[in-house]
Amino acid sequence: MKKKISLLMCLVLIFSAFTGCDINFNGITPTTEGSTTAAVEAAVTEKASTAQAATAATATITMTTTTTTTAATTTTTTATKPTTTKKTTTKAPTTMPTTKVPEKIEKPDTDRIKDDDKVIALTFDDGPSKYTARLLDILEENGAHATFFVLGNRAKNNSELLKRMLDEGHEIGSHTWDHTSFAKLSYNSALENMNKATNAIKKASGKKPVLVRPPYGAMSDSLKYAATMQGQAIITWSVDPRDWDTKNPDTVYNKIMSNVSDGDIILCHDIHKSTVDAMERVIPDLLDEGYTLVTVSELLTYERDELTAGKVYSKRKN
Repeated sequence: MKKKISLLMCLVLIFSAFTGCDINFNGITPTTEGSTTAAVEAAVTEKASTAQAATAATATITMTTTTTTTAATTTTTTATKPTTTKKTTTKAPTTMPTTKVPEKIEKPDTDRIKDDDKVIALTFDDGPSKYTARLLDILEENGAHATFFVLGNRAKNNSELLKRMLDEGHEIGSHTWDHTSFAKLSYNSALENMNKATNAIKKASGKKPVLVRPPYGAMSDSLKYAATMQGQAIITWSVDPRDWDTKNPDTVYNKIMSNVSDGDIILCHDIHKSTVDAMERVIPDLLDEGYTLVTVSELLTYERDELTAGKVYSKRKN
């Protein structure tokens, strides 16, 4: 009998090890074989029930946690992303509209240029201004000539000055309507701007300009298109004393005199008093060095038959 009880207790211990249940044998008194066995079995049954209940509870908690986690995960995964709206940019047309054949510009009289002359062209941008009349006086006193690239929006109120320029043998070109850079203008906008300037200058002076100088010297296909349609040659420069920057008469004088050579086109601005002050010395000293001061059209056509509308020119030989 004792062997049987011992065997049963061993089984109980093994069961306890596998299930993690703590079997308490306190209070079990081995008085008789039947009572001892019954007590042991009762203890085993009670602990087993407790273990099963605990296991079931654990399973329920685990399942609940898993379900909750899955639900959360699903919610996160299926969340919709906010929609974004793309910005649309309207680009200027990249294909040049149909244009007319570039016309040839009538050659001016160049009789005042001699075969052995050193010839240069002084040019003045952005005017007319309150300093332009004085500049015309200086040019007249020295028998010199220049080209004025006039802003269209300044032409209307300066009609007398523009007419004086032409009467005294100077040349008037267009500097566009309002000094807008043509670098990014559409073809239509460029043509509209240039046409507006051309009409204003012609109305104020009595003569249509055949030259145009682009603001900032900025080149573009739209500029060339508009100039071709307007019948105007595009004029830049070969000497820039940066008079708009320094605004110092001595600096302007030194930069011009140290850089000028035969055939140059010199860029200046008659809206600065300092520039006109510099011309008091520049013009007579250039003449003393043997230069003849002529208009841009004279300079450029002296050794060629004519200019072409829409073509770019920066000095006599280019």
